[in-house]
Amino acid sequence: LGTLNLLMIPGWFIEGTAEYYTEKWRVGRSDSDLKVHTYMNKIDRLDPHDAGYAKVLYLADKYGDSTITRLVHYRDTLKVGGRKLLTLPYLFKRAFKQVTGQSVAHFEEEWRRVMNTYYYGYRGQKEGVEEVGEPVVIPKLSSIRGLAISPDSSLVAVVGRIGKGMQDWSLYTVSTDSAHPNGSLPRKGVPSGRDKRVELHYGQFSGNPAWSPDGKTIAISEYHRGRHGSLLWDIRLIDVMRRRARWLTRNARAIDPVWSPDGRYILYAAHPGQTTNLYLTDPDGEHVTRLTAFTGDVQLQDPQWSPDGAQIVFAVQEEDGDVDIAVVGVDGEGYRKLTRDPEEDLSPLWSADGQWIVFTSFRNSTPNLYRVPASRACPESRPSVGTEGGEVIPMTDVAEGIYTTQIMPGTGEVVAMTLGDVDTVRVRRLPLERTVESSGPPVMRERFTRWRGGQPEIPVPAVDLAQAPPTEGPRPYRSRGTWRPLVRLVLPDLYSVSAFGVWQDALGKNQLLLAGEARYEDWDWSGIVYWTNARFAPVAVVIGIHDAAPFLFEMGHALT
Repeated sequence: LGTLNLLMIPGWFIEGTAEYYTEKWRVGRSDSDLKVHTYMNKIDRLDPHDAGYAKVLYLADKYGDSTITRLVHYRDTLKVGGRKLLTLPYLFKRAFKQVTGQSVAHFEEEWRRVMNTYYYGYRGQKEGVEEVGEPVVIPKLSSIRGLAISPDSSLVAVVGRIGKGMQDWSLYTVSTDSAHPNGSLPRKGVPSGRDKRVELHYGQFSGNPAWSPDGKTIAISEYHRGRHGSLLWDIRLIDVMRRRARWLTRNARAIDPVWSPDGRYILYAAHPGQTTNLYLTDPDGEHVTRLTAFTGDVQLQDPQWSPDGAQIVFAVQEEDGDVDIAVVGVDGEGYRKLTRDPEEDLSPLWSADGQWIVFTSFRNSTPNLYRVPASRACPESRPSVGTEGGEVIPMTDVAEGIYTTQIMPGTGEVVAMTLGDVDTVRVRRLPLERTVESSGPPVMRERFTRWRGGQPEIPVPAVDLAQAPPTEGPRPYRSRGTWRPLVRLVLPDLYSVSAFGVWQDALGKNQLLLAGEARYEDWDWSGIVYWTNARFAPVAVVIGIHDAAPFLFEMGHALT
């Protein structure tokens, strides 16, 4: 289509088409973002990735996915005497109207109404976040990304922002009224005047902060520039009283730190290569031990110690792509899965008595809380959806989405955070024994739900990761036959016609620029040929000019 023609195509169609042919609609990705923007009445501000995927899914559902191919291949041509003279610049809006019979503006409005109908219809069949437990007030912050309540419940470590103008995130401690008993935070109302916010550190952080058992140190994963200028995650330790930060790991690509119950070790997940494993280290970072020995395409996250310090629960994604909850002993033995479900299960927490694992699951198309006996062991084969012996117990059934965050010190309640479908996320606390009867998928007409499961009629072939890809031996590069246009432009005016074009080979080793002008009066012409070749050091350049002065200069003023 050429670079300039590409600019005429909306970003949502480019992004959405790529996602349609290579991804599947995921609860924790595009669905959550679309849901949040719908509930906030800001669907017009949704980024092209998420909006595009949903629009292309709906486009393919309504008109068939051959419509995508027809839109891409549509061309308008200029004909003289019935013969094709020139291919005109690509106009997406015109192509869309000709192929579908509907204008882009009309389609986008129809899509917006379908999205609103689905998400608000879904919301009307679920419990509200305000029905789940009781609120936890985190004062003096405009937005929250992660939090952890200190062991004595006197402080809350919060990754958040105090204003919309902040670019980085800050790590704060927020103190609450000391009149609240141990394990208690303000449940509602206006925070006390004695509440105090202290900034400990700032940057880009991953996950929730983790308190040491003595409440003196916080561990958190921070994004920074490592060896050779690479950007990666490492673990920081921050002295709460002195506000001093130091690195626990270096160039480890480490996330999700958590302290052992006795404070002697810090556990984290790291992936120096394609495989993630769990690691143990002392607070000085001098003695590092790999706890697990996974190989291949395996990713781990969200590890948590059992209350007795003997086992670790975590989320694992193996080569089949599914994310489940698993347990392993601190000696690396006794690996077993607690859940096996096609949807993602993540962010597990041990109950205070060690009998239950509470986790977040994307079952029923929304992040909600579930619990499962810690002693459970799943069979090796994956069960069908909803046939896990009744041992996976739903605790919430909200429409917006809610995520496990922490077990409340002292009380054993579950602390959870919601999606940011209002000005910020909301924090809730609920009893461990809470149970809800899941309402299942929403009941509404198929035209409002069918788009979510769309797949290409001719999918991109699956890649066998265990098989080495076919390769060819080294050979000299030949640009012949690989040239493609980057820009082609014809500009007629009242006195002349000008043309401009740029062509390039596949590797960008050669680039050819042609530009010229011909006057209607006598068809006298001028032009320039500019060729660069990057196969030589530094660059070879060839320039050819024919009577180019009238073309480059007019009335004594440079045009370029």
